[in-house]
Amino acid sequence: MSWRSRTRSLQALDTELCADTVEWCPVPRWHDILACGTYQLQESRPGVGAAVEEEESAAAATPPPSRIGRLYLFEFRQEEAGGSLTPPPLAELQRVDTPAILDLKWCHVPVSGKPLLGMATAAGDVRLYALDAERSQEESRRHHRGGLKALGGLAVGGGGASDRLALSLDWSTGRGGEDGGDVRVVCSDSAGWVNVLSLPGGEGAGLTTVSRWKAHDSEAWISAFSYWDPQLVYSGGDDCLLKGWDLRTGPVRPTFTSQAHTMGVCSVHSNPHREHVLATGGYDERVLLWDGRNTRRPLGETTTLLGGGVWRLKWHPSHGHLLLAACTHSGVHVLDCGRALEGSGGGEGASVVASYTAHDSLAYGADWSRVALEEEEVTAAPLGSTTETRRGSRRGSRIRHESLLPGAAASFDSSPLEDGEGFDRQSGLYVWSAVNERRSLVKPPKSHCCDQCGKNFRQKALLKKHQVIHSGVKPYDCDQCGKKFSQNSQLKTHQVIHTGEKPFRCEQCGTGFAQSSSLKIHQRIHTGEKPYHCELCGQSFRTNDHLNVHQRFHRGHRPYSCDRCGKSFTTVSILKAHRMTHTGEKPHACDQCGKSFSQPSSLQAHILVHTGFRPFHCELCGKAFTTKHGLQRHEPCTHDVR
Repeated sequence: MSWRSRTRSLQALDTELCADTVEWCPVPRWHDILACGTYQLQESRPGVGAAVEEEESAAAATPPPSRIGRLYLFEFRQEEAGGSLTPPPLAELQRVDTPAILDLKWCHVPVSGKPLLGMATAAGDVRLYALDAERSQEESRRHHRGGLKALGGLAVGGGGASDRLALSLDWSTGRGGEDGGDVRVVCSDSAGWVNVLSLPGGEGAGLTTVSRWKAHDSEAWISAFSYWDPQLVYSGGDDCLLKGWDLRTGPVRPTFTSQAHTMGVCSVHSNPHREHVLATGGYDERVLLWDGRNTRRPLGETTTLLGGGVWRLKWHPSHGHLLLAACTHSGVHVLDCGRALEGSGGGEGASVVASYTAHDSLAYGADWSRVALEEEEVTAAPLGSTTETRRGSRRGSRIRHESLLPGAAASFDSSPLEDGEGFDRQSGLYVWSAVNERRSLVKPPKSHCCDQCGKNFRQKALLKKHQVIHSGVKPYDCDQCGKKFSQNSQLKTHQVIHTGEKPFRCEQCGTGFAQSSSLKIHQRIHTGEKPYHCELCGQSFRTNDHLNVHQRFHRGHRPYSCDRCGKSFTTVSILKAHRMTHTGEKPHACDQCGKSFSQPSSLQAHILVHTGFRPFHCELCGKAFTTKHGLQRHEPCTHDVR
C-alpha cells in the first residue's frame, strides 16, 4: 500500500520493558508532558543445574508469572526539536516501578489545580497520580521541575477474583467541568466487568465505587465515556460485542448491542468535535464509525483491512475528520474519515492518509500531541507518539533521533543508525511527525468560488471541473439510453439505474437505493435530521445541495436562463418545467381521465379530485381544497384576508 503523506522519526527510546500506552497531557500549559506505560510478563523457571525429576517437581510448584511495569514521565522540549541531532527533544523527568500498566489517561481538566493521571494495572486496580508542580502561563515553555505524586487507588471488578486485570479506563470530563467537581472514571477488567468510580471531593478524597456490572462474558477490553454526555458509557469485549449503557437508568441492560465487529472489540473513542459520532476498532482489523442515535449499522468503515488488531483509536484534538489508529501488526495509521462523516463517501468510509511503521514490533499505543513543530519550510502535522512491543531479548538501550532537513527524502520505514550499530526496536517509545507529501492532512479552506452558482471548492482544478456543468457541454454518453452527462462520475452513477440493482435498503420503509450515500440521505427523512443550516434565515436542509439551491434565493442568483424568452431560474428543474410552457408538452397523464400535465406535482394534485381527498382547510369557514393554491385564492376573495 502507498500512503499520501510521509512521516519522519524525531526520537526513539528503549523503555526496557514492553511499552503499550502513551498519553500527551491535554491540560493547557502542560501539553509538552508525555506519560508512557510499560508491561512485561516475567516467568519463574526452575534452576538450571537441577536433575530432571527435581525440575518437574519444581515446575509443578512454580508460581504463576508476574506482570511488572514502569511509568515514565517525559517533557518535550520545543527548542531541542529543530535541526540539531543532539540533545533529543524528549527528556525523561521521572520513572516509577509499578505493576504492569494496561492503560493510561490524563483527566481533561485539572483537579485541585493539578493535572491528574489515571492508570489501569495488572494488579486489578485503578491508580491516580497528580503532577505535583506549579506552572504559570509564562513558565509553560520552560523546563519542568516537578514529578508525579501517587494519590492512591481502588481495586475494581466483582466476584472476588484475585487474578483480575484492569484493562482500560476513561474520564467523564471530556467537555470540561468545574475544578473539584464530581469527576468520574470508568474502568473495564479481564473478567468482563465495567466499573464506574467517583472522585467527588477532588484530588484528596480518593476513589469510590458508584456502580459496577457484568458487561461481557469474556474480557472487557475497552470502556469509555461519551465525550458529550458523562451518563453514557460504551464497552467492547472479546465476545465481539459493542455495547452502550445509560447510567441514569442503571446498567440493568444495555441501550444497544452491536455484533458488527467479527472479532473482539478493543478500542472505542467518542468524537470531541461531532456529537453522537463514535469510532470503534477490533481484532478484525477494521475501524467502524457510528452515529450513537442509530446503531443498527455503522456510518462507515475503513476502505481496507488495516493489517492488525486496532488496539487504540484517538480523534485529532482540533480536526474532527482525522483519526489515529494503533494497529498491532501493521503500525500506526492516520485515517481521514471526512467522507464517511459527511455522508458523501459512496460507501468508501475512512481511508489511510499517513502511516508510521518504523519498528519491527507490535504497536499498542498512539496519541496526538498539541505541540506543533516550529519549522518554516516543512509542513508538519501535530506530533504523534507510538509505543511498540515485541517479545524477545534486547541488546541494550539506545536512543534514535532523526531530524530531516527541508526537502530531504524520508519514508515510513526509518533506516538503522548511521554508525551501523543498529537500534533494537523490540520495545520502545517513538516520537514522529507526519510531513505533507501530496496533500495536507488538515483540509484547506474552500477559497475557489464559482461565479455562476456560488459553490466553493478547495482546489482550482475542482472548480474548473464543476464549471463544465454551466457550459452545457456533456461529452459523456450512456450507451444504453443515450443520456448525456458533463462528468464521467455522473455517467457511472447513472449507469447503475440500468442494472436495476439496489442493494442498499432502508430498514424502516424498505426503499432501495443504488448507492449507500443515497440511503444515508433518505434515512434523514425518518430521523428528521437536517444538518445543513442557512446562516441568513436559519432554515435547515437534509443535504448540502438543497442548502446551496436555497441560498441562491437570498443572493438573487438565477444561473439558468430560458433560451426562448430569457427568463432566469434558480434550478435546472424549474427551467425544464418552464420550457414546457413554450412547447406545450404535457408528458404526465392521469390514468383515470386521461388529462395531461406538464409537471408531476400538478398530476398529483389532480388525482385528489378523483379520490375526493381535500387536505387544505380554511380556518374561518372550514371549506376544504385539494391544493394549497386553491385555499390561498379562497381566503382573500371570500373572507377578505390579506
